[in-house]
Parts: sequence; structure tokens; C-alpha cells
Amino acid sequence: MVRIKGANSDYQFKDGSIQEVKGDHPVYLKIFLCPYDMPSPIEEPDENGWCEGTDEQCPHGKKNGEKSPGHALICLHQEDGISLETNNNVTATGPLVAEKGIVAKQEIVAEEKIVAKNKIVVEKGITIKDELVLDISEAKAGLVITMKGEEILRLNISEQGDIELSPLNPSKTLKINGNLEVTEGLTVAGKELPI
Repeated sequence: MVRIKGANSDYQFKDGSIQEVKGDHPVYLKIFLCPYDMPSPIEEPDENGWCEGTDEQCPHGKKNGEKSPGHALICLHQEDGISLETNNNVTATGPLVAEKGIVAKQEIVAEEKIVAKNKIVVEKGITIKDELVLDISEAKAGLVITMKGEEILRLNISEQGDIELSPLNPSKTLKINGNLEVTEGLTVAGKELPI
């Protein structure tokens, strides 16, 4: 046996030899590493089955009652497309280009920056550990925050550096829960108030 493995939908070890199992099931090809030299689906199975390229299902862990780290799997699948599976990092040393989008089920971690030419859609939220830097120098009308498809707040910064924060629905109130500190002047409805 070898530690660099392969498996595909059309062949499987059955009844003492490799058998053709073509049928209505989706076509796939797997290329993977098993550091523990467990058999793949085209080899005679271990008493705990075959390794199919993941830490969780490798027979080595079942046999020894321990984890089996170090697997890495590339799968070409008729319905699921191309997948890379490992409990270690998947690294692209050059640019990783996604023409139609990137879907992250857990998280996207950017050590330097994320650049979006069109838009970034976040379904649940963004957590910023240090600071959020927004460069809106190219924005034509400032920054607009929408909720459920309705524009609710606009942030405008003029070329002179004046900042304007405006609720886009005139019936809405801009409320500050907590202290408001003003270090220069304060103008309310056109009247300057003493500080």
C-alpha cells in the first residue's frame, strides 16, 4: 500500500478484486493523502473499512481510538464541483480568483485586506477586533446603510472634511444612548449653543 491514495465512483474493491461499479450514482474522482497507510476504496479494506481522505473517517483512528490528523483531499465531483478538504490550511501562494463569488460557511480571515470590486454581502455580521477603516474617497454620495432593502442612514463627508449623518426616513430619530462629548462648538437647529 502507499500513502498517496486515489478513489473514484466507477471502481471499488469487492469480493477479493477491484470491480467496476458504474451506475446512476454521481461520478467523482478523489486524490488524497493518508499518512497512516490505510487502504483506499480500491484496496482490500481494513477491519474498520477504507480511508477516504479525511481525519474523521480514517480507519486508523477507529482502530486505535485516537485522532488521525494529516489527511488532505482533492475531490472532483459531478454535482458538487471541486472540493479541497483538510483540517490544516488550504493556501494559495498566488492570487485566488473567484469569478462568481466566494461563499464562506464559517469565516473569512484576511491578514492584510479583502478587496471587493463589486460588493461584499454579509448575512450575519462582521466582527472587527482592532479598527474598521473605510476609504470612501471614491464614493459619489458617501456611505449608505440599508436594512431589509430600505436605506436608513447616510454618512456624507464633504471635500472640506465636514461630516453629515442623516437618517434617510425623516420620521426616524438619531438617538445616542450614553454620553455625548462635544469638544468644539454645538449648533442645534441653526442656533449655536454655549458649551
